[in-house]
Amino acid sequence: MGQTSNTHAALCGVKAVDSSCSALENKNQKDDFCRKYSDWWNGVFVPQIKVPGVNMFDELEKEEICELFSFMPESILGSLEPSRAQKLMETFFQQLMPEIQQKNPKLFARIISIQKMCPEDVWKNRRNRL
Repeated sequence: MGQTSNTHAALCGVKAVDSSCSALENKNQKDDFCRKYSDWWNGVFVPQIKVPGVNMFDELEKEEICELFSFMPESILGSLEPSRAQKLMETFFQQLMPEIQQKNPKLFARIISIQKMCPEDVWKNRRNRL
């Protein structure tokens, strides 16, 4: 999952460099550079943005994470394209859940309870602990 966010950051950086080089080569004004990057950002990322949920890996205990990963195969499908990578991860975990439910109902119940948590409450509690 973390690798997916690294890919998003790398793609944004590459696009920013591309926009900068294009502006320098064409002697564009600052607004032209910003517009090119902004148009790209609004077309590629804004439609994909969702209100973030609770990160289950922040909430699971170390032992629960180890148990979850024991269900995972050697490799899973991936993609460098951000929206496709997100869909692949969602599909993978959805397909994994019946096996977890059957073999470890306690872990399954814990994951479901995390999915039902309100992100604002989780962040509020985290801030209060600091």
